[in-house]
Amino acid sequence: MHTQITVYCPRCKGHNIKKNGFDDNQKQRYACKDCTRRFIFMPITRKQVKWLSLFGVSMI
Repeated sequence: MHTQITVYCPRCKGHNIKKNGFDDNQKQRYACKDCTRRFIFMPITRKQVKWLSLFGVSMI
C-alpha cells in the first residue's frame, strides 16, 4: 500500500512546489515558486500522532 503525500509550503501553504536538491543528510529539499521559501518537507508519522495524542496535543 502506497500513501501519496502532497508537499505544500509551510509559509504560504501553496502547492506550486519544485524540487531543489538535497541537504547534508540527503533529505529532499523543495522550493516554493509562490513565496520563494526553501524547505525540507517532513510530514508527521502515525507514531508521532499517537505519541502526541497521549499527551493531549491537538494537531488542529
